Amino acid sequence: MLLIRPAKGKVLSHLRSVKAYLKTHKQARAEQVVGNLNPLIRGWANYYRHGNSKETFSLADSHTWSMLWRWAKRRHRNKSSRWVKQRYFREDWTFYQGKAHIVRRARTPVTRYVKGKGAASPLDPDLRAYWRDRRQRTLARTTFSRSRLALLRQQKGMCGLCRTPLGADDTDDHHIVQKHAGGANTMSNRMLVHRWRHHAHHQRHRYRA
Repeated sequence: MLLIRPAKGKVLSHLRSVKAYLKTHKQARAEQVVGNLNPLIRGWANYYRHGNSKETFSLADSHTWSMLWRWAKRRHRNKSSRWVKQRYFREDWTFYQGKAHIVRRARTPVTRYVKGKGAASPLDPDLRAYWRDRRQRTLARTTFSRSRLALLRQQKGMCGLCRTPLGADDTDDHHIVQKHAGGANTMSNRMLVHRWRHHAHHQRHRYRA
């Protein structure tokens, strides 16, 4: 059985980038550290989520925790470990500040790429439903925003403007009444649309997407 795991060099490079950030932000607020590191951690984990990465994710989480612990201890040299733990870490030792916390790679769902049926062709009209459902499942797997996922289900995987199937890499979040015109960021004022359709819509109405 072929097991595909993140390359050792890529893991070390990722951890070095986390370490370099903490080294250059020794006096940053904890909220800033969480806000800046989370996109880096989440993006890396999402990239490798299709392989056998759970063990690697857990190991990377452990190293990240050690770096955050040293960062917190360095900020408060005269405080006890107990004080530092209560100030920066939850009961499960998750680094946090307020409602924000450092994401854990090990909690990223590992998904497997599903091969298409034998000789199934996207150009076969009899298999149109099969390819439509496959695209919808792929889009749902790669959508991590809860609000976007809810919109996707509400629209049944279709573009809100042209009513054709959405793709995994060309989807934009469109506000029906734009924010500059007083539109809210509520679900009722948003829809998922094709990126090209989104830009065409904005060009017709003479404002930028």
